[in-house]
Amino acid sequence: MRIGIDARPLQLEAYRNRGIGIHLRGWIQAAQNLGAEHAFVLLFDPALANPSLTLSSPSWQLQPLSLPFSPPHTSSLELHLDSEAEFVFDSALEAFLLENKFDLFHATYTFMWEAFVPRRLYNIRWVATFYDLIPLIFKNDYLDPLGECGRRSFAQRLGAGVYAQRIQTISQASKADLVRHHLAADKIDVIYGGVESSFAPLDSSQTQALLTALNIREPYIFSVSGFHHTKNLRRLCEAYALLPADLRAAYRLVVRCPLGPANLVTVQGWLQELGIAERVSLLAPVTQAQLVGLYNGAALVVHPTLYEGLGLPVVEALQCGAPVVTSSTSSLPEVGGEAAEYVDPSDASSIAQGMARVLTDAALRAQRREVGLRHALRFTWQKTAQA
Repeated sequence: MRIGIDARPLQLEAYRNRGIGIHLRGWIQAAQNLGAEHAFVLLFDPALANPSLTLSSPSWQLQPLSLPFSPPHTSSLELHLDSEAEFVFDSALEAFLLENKFDLFHATYTFMWEAFVPRRLYNIRWVATFYDLIPLIFKNDYLDPLGECGRRSFAQRLGAGVYAQRIQTISQASKADLVRHHLAADKIDVIYGGVESSFAPLDSSQTQALLTALNIREPYIFSVSGFHHTKNLRRLCEAYALLPADLRAAYRLVVRCPLGPANLVTVQGWLQELGIAERVSLLAPVTQAQLVGLYNGAALVVHPTLYEGLGLPVVEALQCGAPVVTSSTSSLPEVGGEAAEYVDPSDASSIAQGMARVLTDAALRAQRREVGLRHALRFTWQKTAQA
């Protein structure tokens, strides 16, 4: 069987180093070690830099997605929402897949707004991946600003689940959301993501060296966050401000949160307003090795997001042996299991109380660490790739 896989998310700045790109790259790299009787072809946009992948199996290859006819040119920095152009892309992609004798096509990110994506393929079998329904669940923040054109495009992208033979998603919570929005439960496969083996407990000297390089020299609470609505960054800052003064004095808040200039000014304004500017460190992008060090050195990892399709930071933290406080919503109870402490992400006082419980109870931290290390073994790229 000849299987085409859409690798374009790995070419786009919006995705390649975030959860979607990490997921796609992780299972592709692992799948090459499984041994396969099929040919896997990673399809990429020849107008962009090649996706960063190591191909180690002769069963896997790269091929440019050279369409026989193309929709009007749109920059990869724009949103691809033009309904007429989207129809042309559907037709051109199907013609390309048939001409190149593909038996199966995997649309790896159905809501990839910076590129045209398939919505209706009639003459070839295909699988569509939905990570989550964040644009619909938080439509006021994500969907409505796109206007009528964006809403129509979203509906048609969601409708791809009707035309595809199978749907993949990354948690039972996301599956439940898809079913609530009228996609058939019996065609949805839940395939969890994984975590690289480098996310693991380090010895104290390794951790200290990594933290020293980041100029972190005191105990801290760590969070991986972002500026957009569901990451809940403002409420995290409010929760830290609500901690008892002795806990704020004992533990700095360190947030890995790449911010553009305007958003950085906004967040710094929040910190000044809350009176915690001197106790919060905002880190620019860090290397993976530094991220592992940050998880290892943290007294606590807090991830109080409003919604996650999966929630990789929780698994990464557990695999490093860190105690975790996270949200009781969406997929996060699946991901954290009995290893995490759960809070209401809509309530800053609930987040603060959860952090305080873990920070003041050494026995609880030790128990969470032990359970977390076992629980994280469920999430490997090898299991994802096999599924």
